Amino acid sequence: TDIATNATDIATNATDIATNATDIATNATDIATNAADIASTNAVVATNTAGIATNATDIATNAADIASTNATVATNTAGIATNAADIASTNATVATNTAGIATNAADIASTNATVATNTAGIATNAADIASTNATVATNTAGIATNAAGLVSTNAVVATNTTDIAANTAGLVSTNAVVATNTTGIATNAAGLVSTNAVVARNTTGIATNAASILATNSVVAANSAGIATNSGLIAQNTSAIDLNRANTEINAAAISSNLLGLQDVREGSAAIASIPDLYLGSDETWSLAGGLALYDDGYGGSEVGFGGGIQVRANKQWSMGVSGALSGGAGVVRLQARIGG
Repeated sequence: TDIATNATDIATNATDIATNATDIATNATDIATNAADIASTNAVVATNTAGIATNATDIATNAADIASTNATVATNTAGIATNAADIASTNATVATNTAGIATNAADIASTNATVATNTAGIATNAADIASTNATVATNTAGIATNAAGLVSTNAVVATNTTDIAANTAGLVSTNAVVATNTTGIATNAAGLVSTNAVVARNTTGIATNAASILATNSVVAANSAGIATNSGLIAQNTSAIDLNRANTEINAAAISSNLLGLQDVREGSAAIASIPDLYLGSDETWSLAGGLALYDDGYGGSEVGFGGGIQVRANKQWSMGVSGALSGGAGVVRLQARIGG
């Protein structure tokens, strides 16, 4: 019965060990799959990180270009304002000179009228020639002064004309610069539109990457939970395997002990079978007997037993005997007594 129970336990343990081996193989496959998923996830995260870094660099470059363009526009705007102030000052000077020329012309006209009047007075007032000559001399001096003033005025007018021409050329150059700046501003505006589109795409990509990272984190968390569960199951399987191994060792020891016991039983059976029958004839006072037995239970092989004994008559009614047998490590001793009439 113990051998059958042990055999059943060993079969059950073998089944459990096979099941545990299958579970361990399945867990190893799941762990490898999880490791591959985590490696793939890390690669995607690294790619997204590189893309975000590149976008950040492009945005920084665009921001620097925009800042440089804004500085250039501000410089041009200041230059245009300075030119406008210079032109306004020049126009004021020209207006002043024009007013001075008009005043001089009025003075010349007045002088001419006076000369005409004086000429008429000379003709009319011969007596006042001396006085008129003095007046004429005075007028002549005034005319000379006016002529000198006209020369100076003409020089100022020529200078103003030159300055106006220079300002006109400056205005042409300024207009060209303004046109260039206008074109540059339009180009910058188009560039800003393109940059804004890139920034919008980057923002969308960053949002998509963030969503992907969230999803990836969820998968990683699920994988971590699965790994933790698998680790728990592996620990349980390991404990079960250790328990099965301990039980197997116990069963093996019990089986070994049972085998030794069965060996002793077979040897004892062979020894008992080899004990001879002891008896005395009616005219005998003692007798010796021997025996040889072969015991085979069909399981563990055959065992040979050797036995012998002596029977001694005590009196007419009583006789006593002792016998013994050996087989392997087993020994048997028997005492017997007989009484007869």
